[in-house]
Amino acid sequence: MQASAMRGREMRPAGVTMRYSCEQGHRVDIVGSNTARVILHDGRIIDISRVANSAPPRYAGVALSFDIGSEGATLGQDETGGFACHEAD
Repeated sequence: MQASAMRGREMRPAGVTMRYSCEQGHRVDIVGSNTARVILHDGRIIDISRVANSAPPRYAGVALSFDIGSEGATLGQDETGGFACHEAD
């Protein structure tokens, strides 16, 4: 990709296959096919695993979940509810 095409975009770390931006400044990176790396707005990073045989993909941990659907995605957080997410560049 040319440098001009990279302006305004973050480079994806190795292994990140998809990136989502969510409400309230949260972000979710899909790492490989079995892990969702949640980067919360306060800087905490939590990896959650894909639920086996889930289709569409669903990732779940102790207090977080991430669901991908045909209309976008949702980051669920026990303490505060859900946040709408969309694919990021």
